[in-house]
Amino acid sequence: MAACATSARLNRSGIIPGYWLATGVSAMDHQREYDVVLTPAPEGGYVVSVPEFPDVHTEGETREEALAMAKDAIEGYLEAMRERGWSPKPAEHERVVVAT
Repeated sequence: MAACATSARLNRSGIIPGYWLATGVSAMDHQREYDVVLTPAPEGGYVVSVPEFPDVHTEGETREEALAMAKDAIEGYLEAMRERGWSPKPAEHERVVVAT
């Protein structure tokens, strides 16, 4: 799947999702921000999930460690995708209002 800057949809950070994979450009040449969700764990520390990649979860004892672990988990996931020739699929984010 080749990406085209004139017809591809840009994500919030202005990067064409999967562009570096489709064009053969090194992933290290581009940066992208991912949302992460830090949930306090009952036993202490934080559990981290990545909405863009539902299979990616990690944890850390402190907020800083949890964020560092999330970065490492995302990088590992993306590397595994590159090795398999897969391209990340862009996720859609919406909000839902509920009565509380």
